[in-house]
Amino acid sequence: MKSLKSHEGVCDATIPDTVRFHIGRALGRHRHNCHARYPALAGGAGRARGGATPQCTNNLKQLALAINNYEGVRGEYPPSGTWPETANIEESPQVGPNWAILTLPFMEEQALYDQFNLNVPISNPINRPARGINVPTMLCPSDTGADIRYFASTSGPHAAFGDNWARGNYAANGANTGQSGVMSKQTGIYEPQANMSPARRAGSNKSWQNPLRRGVMGPTNLTSKIKDIVDGTSKTLLLAEVRIGLNPLDRRGVWALSGVGSSSLYWHGWSYGSIGPANGPNDRSPSSDDILGCLDVIRWYGAYGQGNGVYVLTDAGMTCRLNRAAVNGSQAGSRSQHIGGVLGAYCDGSVHFIQNDIQTSEVCCSVWDRLILSRDNQAGSTTDN
Repeated sequence: MKSLKSHEGVCDATIPDTVRFHIGRALGRHRHNCHARYPALAGGAGRARGGATPQCTNNLKQLALAINNYEGVRGEYPPSGTWPETANIEESPQVGPNWAILTLPFMEEQALYDQFNLNVPISNPINRPARGINVPTMLCPSDTGADIRYFASTSGPHAAFGDNWARGNYAANGANTGQSGVMSKQTGIYEPQANMSPARRAGSNKSWQNPLRRGVMGPTNLTSKIKDIVDGTSKTLLLAEVRIGLNPLDRRGVWALSGVGSSSLYWHGWSYGSIGPANGPNDRSPSSDDILGCLDVIRWYGAYGQGNGVYVLTDAGMTCRLNRAAVNGSQAGSRSQHIGGVLGAYCDGSVHFIQNDIQTSEVCCSVWDRLILSRDNQAGSTTDN
């Protein structure tokens, strides 16, 4: 541990050497004000505001094109993320390649794809250099913080995720259910609907097979083909924006990391049966997002003398569920720095601006729900108005 003394605006805080290094050493080597480095610490939303820039729109179009090219070659969309069959996908650090890594060859990034060793988890130190590379197409200029690498922890349940994770602003539409369960045990999202009681099938069934839950790109072997999008490719959400985490322990907005908030969206619509999902774009409810390590994210601010983490995150529109155990998390929604909404790419490759006040509901199915769901036999709508 080294004490960082106040000098010409430098933060007076005690920062571990590992954290100092993995956030680019800016606090250790340069005389930067902490509020300039971490704008949300200044007591306001802190990040640059603005409309949906053409670059953000073009990035989403390129990503949607790459995913559709992947589907054309492989016969199905890439999974939102991958894990071993025996892993609890809500918390396991044994993360395999996600949709973003798998589509790199289809967006003229073959050289970067080749740098990954897919025979080991992406969290393995072997993959540290590749996962730390900024990919411009993955970043929206309206957001900031791309220089704040995700750094899991030096100890505790998250240490195995490692460090040097580059940031990203786009996430797959997974499902309107929690990203949880074990494939080999057929639990959580992997539950086979056929084996459920009629009451569960009609009520709180959270299986991928439930048409009122199923999105487009599920985990591991749960994904869709274009022909499965029965609601219409021009009416179904493929990708949407996420914001970059406001401190190094915040895993939201990490392009190469499988998981909710990092590169995928789960339980981001109708909320019956959940304590508090992010229902709709830029949801500021206290219980959303429910990501892995929320307590660590919140405590970071107090540990470095930056105030109450709950207040800081709430003020910045980046809520994180306070009472969530630090070792798991299964839900996150779409967020952006654009005024009034988020950008979304649909399965036909078109990009639309989705307003924050789009209709949402606790019980299915609202206008927002119809955009998320791909097999509910009810088309959503474009929302550019």
